[in-house]
Amino acid sequence: MKNMGVCVSRLKGGRLFALLASFSRLWADRLLIHSAVTVLVAAPFFLPGLSYAQGDTLILRGTCGEVSWANAVTAYNRVAFVTDLSAGISVIDFSDPTLPTEITQYPGLVFDIEGDRNLTYQVGLGLTITDVSNPAEPEQVSSCCNVGQSLNRVHLFDNLALTTFRSFTGYLSLCIIDVTDPSSPETLATTWPDSPTIQADVYKKDQYAFWTDRIVDAELVEKGRIVVFDISDPAAPTTIVTDTCLEAAPSAIWIKDDYAYVAESGGERGLMIFDVSDPYDIDSVGCFTIPGGRPSNVCVKGDYAYVCAHMDPPAEHNRIYVLDISNPATPSVVAFHDTPGIPYEVYVDDPYLLVADYSSLVIFEASFLDLPGDVNQDGIVNVGDVVLLVSFLYKGGPPPESMESGDVNGDCIVNVGDVVYLVNYLYRQGPCPFNNGCSF
Repeated sequence: MKNMGVCVSRLKGGRLFALLASFSRLWADRLLIHSAVTVLVAAPFFLPGLSYAQGDTLILRGTCGEVSWANAVTAYNRVAFVTDLSAGISVIDFSDPTLPTEITQYPGLVFDIEGDRNLTYQVGLGLTITDVSNPAEPEQVSSCCNVGQSLNRVHLFDNLALTTFRSFTGYLSLCIIDVTDPSSPETLATTWPDSPTIQADVYKKDQYAFWTDRIVDAELVEKGRIVVFDISDPAAPTTIVTDTCLEAAPSAIWIKDDYAYVAESGGERGLMIFDVSDPYDIDSVGCFTIPGGRPSNVCVKGDYAYVCAHMDPPAEHNRIYVLDISNPATPSVVAFHDTPGIPYEVYVDDPYLLVADYSSLVIFEASFLDLPGDVNQDGIVNVGDVVLLVSFLYKGGPPPESMESGDVNGDCIVNVGDVVYLVNYLYRQGPCPFNNGCSF
């Protein structure tokens, strides 16, 4: 790993100060830039170097076995929040991925969790929103939607949280929650599919919610289907399509662009890919077969889909697959790796994959992922990346080889905000660089 001081010494002083001076002139908020420049210039002389390197393949970096029943995971600033059905939420520091360490636990019944920067949204007996800026001392922001039974899944979409909840009858329903103000979430609507549902997930695209479920008909035959709700008025969702295109019970759905990725937990088809650009005409376009496998979850980020699978005997192992979906009609394997437990969910925190693996959190490092903040693609994040960004934005310098790596604040734009964010990370203990799988 390169020493930051050595990297800084290679920059001619006049060039560095010329770049920073140009940057300051062009940015309206002079006070903010003056502060960032001061820290940038002074830091190499007074602060230790902070950087992290990228591996050269899919490598198992570490595990944390403090979890009894892990089934969901999210992360913020190199801290993982793992739902533990026996204990609540296990909070694990993986800043050193080879030595992940549990720092605390949040008690409660939690089935699923998603994060939005420093806020976590966890569901169990209702929805709870927590500020985890200080993960050792979390602060509950609010709670809502205590529907009497339990919420099972949650997905965030701008100002809405879509959740599935189990009613007193034991069947699942959709609950739509307005989280525009996290301190005051509001339940807008609940709606019931037209058949009893015992396993379901839901994802939003445009003004539609795509609900996948497993139903039991009058002959007690299990079937899978996709139900589309129009939620242009989220307080009054209406069913517009019921499509029985699934051959087996679905366990999860994720939508990116015009394609839905559905994990079928039975049968031999594995991951199904559907064109949902027209919700009234859902077409199957691709498939990734997992012989003997039962996919339990799928998530998509950038051009990759991450599939968790429990393999039936005689295979007797469990596995995560990473698929290249740049062409959704022909998904191809980028990497796969067996896991010691049963993988329930993968969270991508570039360049790491965090796997909630039943009895542990498993951490992999993946070279096919861009390292957020490594703008000059030298394998580390340091002052050289700041200089390249400044040169590109204000001096006509070459663009980053990977624009995704320059989008360090995850807003899908490479601009001055990324420079300031990167300076804060390197020298003010600000949050880690990240991206949202944006396309450039």
